[in-house]
Amino acid sequence: MDANFKKMHFYICPFKLSSNEIWYTNPDGLEPEEVLSKITEKDFLMQNKKIVFSDRHLEHVYSHLYVQQPADGITLVKIANRVVDDSDKQFWRKTPLEHRAFATVMMISIKESTRFYIEENTAAFKRVEDLISIVCHSLNEALARENQKFWIEPSIHVNRQSDDLGVMYACSVMNNLITKVQDINEGATPVMEFDEGALKMSRQFVCTLTDGRRTAMVMSTLYSLSKDKGIPKAMLSILRAAMDAQVMVRPSYKNYIEVFDCGNIVSKKNFTYYTNPGYHGFHDDRLYLNARNAFLKIKTMKL
Repeated sequence: MDANFKKMHFYICPFKLSSNEIWYTNPDGLEPEEVLSKITEKDFLMQNKKIVFSDRHLEHVYSHLYVQQPADGITLVKIANRVVDDSDKQFWRKTPLEHRAFATVMMISIKESTRFYIEENTAAFKRVEDLISIVCHSLNEALARENQKFWIEPSIHVNRQSDDLGVMYACSVMNNLITKVQDINEGATPVMEFDEGALKMSRQFVCTLTDGRRTAMVMSTLYSLSKDKGIPKAMLSILRAAMDAQVMVRPSYKNYIEVFDCGNIVSKKNFTYYTNPGYHGFHDDRLYLNARNAFLKIKTMKL
């Protein structure tokens, strides 16, 4: 290998998709590395003609299809276990898992991290390591054609993760498809808005959620109702509502003030006082009651 090439190491986390391929997300908010992301963006715009997914011996070619246009260093692509006719749209919609002859790969290419999430679907690829090899080889070939001085080399660690919470967290970078979620507000489709603060929430609060399938909805509702309140009791009534609706447990004070940037507003004493289950001052509070109802709808909605 050319001594001028820089190796990009990444970790791989195989996962199984949640039902209906609904992806919950919040954008990273970090500058894209513009190595991998530019290649995948070009491939998308050139209708999958920039990257050719193949094995090292060029004996097999594997068709691919993007779930949505790559953006902000995030790529989500389906890779088939063979060549698929461009007109065969039904192929890419197959469910359930055991009937699908493709696996999904999520690539995160930002300055701080290059990380791939490889779906472990043995109906498509018997060994996830084979798909890892195909992805690495094919992207390296595409990078070389662009005269990019980078070489993707997988980490020796393969972190297997298949629980729902892990899936939701791993996929918390694809927000544009959130509109497929069932409504939680009497027929209205929820609009999940995420910004840098919501991103912090996904990192800091993810372990406090009680149901991984509802992660994005809970975090989005908590964040949108809490931000810009400016009064300790008002802010913490939303958190308390989520706790009382049993969609999350109490986060740490440190994580809470970091997410909402409210250390100058909410003291640790306020936080402890208003989130204590023994405090009953919210029972007639309209803000609290409306928030609790919203969280209860999320908790009871069918997925």
